[in-house]
Amino acid sequence: MITGGVKPNSTTISSVISACANLSLERHDKEIHGYCIKVEVLDSNLVVNNSLTFIPNAKKLGMVQGNISIELYRKISDLVSWNSILAACAIKGSRNDARKFLNDTELQGVLPDIITWNGLITGFTQYGDGNTALEFFAKMCQLCISPNTTTISGVLAACAQTKNLRLGKEIHNYAIRNEVEMGTGVGSALIAMYSGCDDLEASYAVFDGLPTKDVVFKARLLYVKEERFISISSDMYGKCGSINKSRQVFELLVAQRRDIVSWNVMIAAYGMHGFGKDALNLFGRMTAQEGLKPNHVTFTNLLSACSHSGLTDEDRLEFIERMPFEPNAAIWGSLLGASRIHLNIEMAEHAAKYLFELEPGSSGNYMLLENIYPTLGRWEDAARIRCLMKERGVTKAPGCSWIEV
Repeated sequence: MITGGVKPNSTTISSVISACANLSLERHDKEIHGYCIKVEVLDSNLVVNNSLTFIPNAKKLGMVQGNISIELYRKISDLVSWNSILAACAIKGSRNDARKFLNDTELQGVLPDIITWNGLITGFTQYGDGNTALEFFAKMCQLCISPNTTTISGVLAACAQTKNLRLGKEIHNYAIRNEVEMGTGVGSALIAMYSGCDDLEASYAVFDGLPTKDVVFKARLLYVKEERFISISSDMYGKCGSINKSRQVFELLVAQRRDIVSWNVMIAAYGMHGFGKDALNLFGRMTAQEGLKPNHVTFTNLLSACSHSGLTDEDRLEFIERMPFEPNAAIWGSLLGASRIHLNIEMAEHAAKYLFELEPGSSGNYMLLENIYPTLGRWEDAARIRCLMKERGVTKAPGCSWIEV
């Protein structure tokens, strides 16, 4: 096209950038960026600016910050561009970048809208980081922004990932109180949420209560019944010590229909019974042969499996640092727990440092570190942790029990 003397417009450039991202052609992506600078289209064209920082590039090439030059970053002042950047951070799983850029929008006087929050919630959920998705949903609620159907569907998916049945029920009640239309998105998300939280009875109840039951809802319920039954059966056999039965049930699933939950269940079963090498082999099969993308649960289960295979705390730390995404609290908690077992106080303090940042109000992390010090005769350090809790206003939550009426 260029050889023929036809000058590309903004639509052409945006389409080519998306094609490069889909084919993971990072070199060509950068060449097109250079072409845009050369012909001076970045200053005035919002469409091209967004394409250079948009979701496909970050998702396929892993270049959120790399795609944002200093000059372009300084010129970003509209909400559309910020939404593109934040959505890119979410799909890439860059939690810290998302927090930073969200703060930058506020410093520039640009107020996030419902599209901003939907991009963050949906993006992190798709990435497999449901906890971060729910964190941004909480911030959205603090700003008194009412969720729409897209928000509700994304939050329900995050609840399914994190098995947060309580919040899922609250969202369901919100949808009922506000007469949210139970269309294909929200209705399917509710069925998937209850099944993901192992409440199949509630899934059926949602389906029965739908005003119209089209083929999409029926397909979702049939999928839930078969896949969840097989996954739960595999999990049950693994927890009961029958690893061979668990493996047989897992292999019953057709390869194309094994989701990340099924793989995580089998990896956890191997780790629970000391088959660390089998867990690692299964992880390799999942990523190399099946092409599935691991999530935080996968790596947490792998760390547990490796602890039964003689992996040292230092090896675990190296494993965490080489992960393709930022470790969450569950992974650092796994390292802290392992360090407590082996009385590796240096590694425990390292893990606790990140836990205090990710979960500053969680008393359990402080208590776990504090309990290591007396075992080593370091009573002053134990007292220091208690003082730190007092300074930060962290209190140990009292125990409680629930009575069904």
